[in-house]
Amino acid sequence: MLCYELGFTYRLKDIGDIESGDGKDAFELKVRSVNKQLKAKWGGKSCSIVMKADTESLGVVMITSEPDGRDVMCSFIKENVTNLMGAEDVNCTLIREITVKEVNAAFDRCFDSNFIDMRRRSFSELELDFDSRTFTLEERIVEDSAYDKEKAESEAVALMADSSLRNELDRIYSDINQERFYGFPVHYHIKSESMSSAMDIVELLVKALRYKKRLPAGRLSIVTSIERGCFDESGMENLLKGSGLSAVVFEMKGDDESEYASEYERVVKYLTGQIKRFKDDTLFFLVENTADNGFSGSFLKRLSEEMEIITINEGRGDKAEALEYLKRLVNGSRFAELADDDLYKVLEDKNSFLATDVQKYFDKWKKRCLCEKVYVSYKSFKSYVPEKKHKKVKAYKRLMGMTGLTEVKELTDQILAFYRLKKMRERYRIEEKDISRHMVFTGNPGCAKTTVARLIAEVLSEEQILETGVFVECGRSDLVGKYVGWTAKNVRRKFLDAKGGILFIDEAYSLLDDSHSFGDEAINTIVQEMEHSCNSEVTPIE
Repeated sequence: MLCYELGFTYRLKDIGDIESGDGKDAFELKVRSVNKQLKAKWGGKSCSIVMKADTESLGVVMITSEPDGRDVMCSFIKENVTNLMGAEDVNCTLIREITVKEVNAAFDRCFDSNFIDMRRRSFSELELDFDSRTFTLEERIVEDSAYDKEKAESEAVALMADSSLRNELDRIYSDINQERFYGFPVHYHIKSESMSSAMDIVELLVKALRYKKRLPAGRLSIVTSIERGCFDESGMENLLKGSGLSAVVFEMKGDDESEYASEYERVVKYLTGQIKRFKDDTLFFLVENTADNGFSGSFLKRLSEEMEIITINEGRGDKAEALEYLKRLVNGSRFAELADDDLYKVLEDKNSFLATDVQKYFDKWKKRCLCEKVYVSYKSFKSYVPEKKHKKVKAYKRLMGMTGLTEVKELTDQILAFYRLKKMRERYRIEEKDISRHMVFTGNPGCAKTTVARLIAEVLSEEQILETGVFVECGRSDLVGKYVGWTAKNVRRKFLDAKGGILFIDEAYSLLDDSHSFGDEAINTIVQEMEHSCNSEVTPIE
């Protein structure tokens, strides 16, 4: 989908006063009549609409799914402006590719200006709502410019390009290829330690493909921070539907909380299915973070069965090449005037640098410039240094690190696996009866019964198996009362305090004695409460 902002100038035969009164109403009526004719041409993801107008010019936002649709629509707009607004000398003076976000803003402007006879909800048929909570979307426009092979190779040198990138540029600029758009014979797998260096490669390839007329649009839709819930959702489907004739970049890293690629199996299945639907008309860049592979393994394996994918590796160079790349980054930033002869000192004394390494040095140099050259009063300030704290090891890892306890560890894994499966079944609305989650820990004195019970309680809380995760620990003295009727109340109060979480009764064997001190009453009440609370509490008992 190609998105444009078009600007037209003209000369009205009958200008009149359009600032207020009847003149304003008459002018708005003329603009609405033009939009009515444009609306009649909507179809197949193509539309155009006048969003702003005055006595000398008007602005149009246009969407087209055809590579040559812009020229056809421009002629149609000129015709209607001439006939319906009484304009002469109508000329198109601006053609600018824009993002979908800008398209949505332009339509809002049109509604606010009272230039169209339709409701906002009618606009939903264009399916331009890409918003989602399960991924982050950024749009960029790569400008269409004269980017011949010499210029592309020069930029590749500046990026310390890998041979895989140089070889692909040779294929793109080959004279045996036709210079027109038929579709995308290949898609790209970019391997890099950082998204910023990967995007340098992506933009270079986009510029080369646009120059050779193999990519109609310069719009890049960059999808990052894909969460585990990203499946069967309208934002992603609308994005891919609306990205025809342009490029989409997927960062295959996932979210920071995921520990296992298997957690993304459903996401991978959904995304690969969507990409296969649109691969002929949309160019895909699949970015793999080499420091965090995320779900890239299964993702690429599935896609490679249906589409041709070329791997492009991140560039690497020596110190001289790294310095040239660093200078390029500096000259392209707002800090260019602050560069000096000491710039090379930022680089470490080593023989090989990844493009990502140079990006990090550039960030370091920017920070130093801000404090030492721009805002000099901060040159000697003392920066905040967080207190070093020992990172708390998760209860599961502590339990698995204990010596022995093979059966306990296996049982813990079974419990966690059961509840993961239970959540999946609930997601598909498969009814399933709950099980009793009460536990009894027995063994000789000193065999770590209490320690293990507390660890398992922490594991259940960390894995969010419990409703609240509250942990209440008690012993005989907290349950057995001095007088008749007190014991049952004490026990019920403890169960109420632990509702939705865990009630841990330490040294429960002490409730059983021959002193007739209401220990039996405590046991009977505990059994009754356990029967009632089997769906909401876990009660480890030693």
